[in-house]
Amino acid sequence: MQFDAKVNVTELTGSETFVHLDHHGDTWVGLIHGVHDLKPGTALPVYLDPVHVYIFTEAGDLVAPASYALAA
Repeated sequence: MQFDAKVNVTELTGSETFVHLDHHGDTWVGLIHGVHDLKPGTALPVYLDPVHVYIFTEAGDLVAPASYALAA
């Protein structure tokens, strides 16, 4: 699955970067290997691999990995 999103914030954590994205008012957080200093407002194509996607409630509770939904 692919969609476009805009960068809100990047968090450099050494060897990885957390990218906070906005997609039509919804916030997504991605983890990218390596150091990437992306400027706020930068448009990015986002590709989702169900093996690496996890779904949480608004309270932060893990619902399930998306790969479980595909298997069902």
